[in-house]
Amino acid sequence: ARTEDNRWALDWQHLGTITDSLRLVVDAEYVNERDYFAEYGEVVGEYNEQKVVSNFFVTQVWSKASLTGQVKSIKDLEEHETPPWQAVPSINFFVAPWRLANSPVYVGLETAYTDFRREQGATGKRLMLRPTLGLHKLLFKGVEFDSEYSYRQRQYFNIGDGLNDSSGSSAIRARLTSRLFKVFGSERRSWLHSIEPEINYTNTDANLG
Repeated sequence: ARTEDNRWALDWQHLGTITDSLRLVVDAEYVNERDYFAEYGEVVGEYNEQKVVSNFFVTQVWSKASLTGQVKSIKDLEEHETPPWQAVPSINFFVAPWRLANSPVYVGLETAYTDFRREQGATGKRLMLRPTLGLHKLLFKGVEFDSEYSYRQRQYFNIGDGLNDSSGSSAIRARLTSRLFKVFGSERRSWLHSIEPEINYTNTDANLG
């Protein structure tokens, strides 16, 4: 913290673990007066700061999933008529691709909820869901095929005068890969030469609700 003529600033960074699977991250910056950096900033990028941002993260991790809570605060230093959004809070839940039994099929899920707030102007809430369905299979020796279908749905609540809105998009990805290699040299000194051809296909489709 620095103090000058009743103006002060706080810069706090923290990365720590509460337990083996629970992590806390803080990246916070705050000034009590908008002109603090203009008056006392010493380098470019500091004395012409337009805003200060503070982030607080708490993340719980499991073997195939994670849950993250975030609070994000933004202070506008240029006195715009409409203050910036504040994410209070943002919650994200992620499940990594998970194999179904002994099949070549994988499923995953990503979700996010954010409550956008500010003192003046429109506020709102956003919910995002993104399930995925994947396939990974060895077609024959040296040739692998994997594909993924995902659908992302965004739902907005209480925007402006209580309006709701939604949008969705889908994506298909496929990849065919192979690897050909040969080892040259002797037992004492050798090197590996490989050729790895790959074919990719991607298709996205956006549908606005």
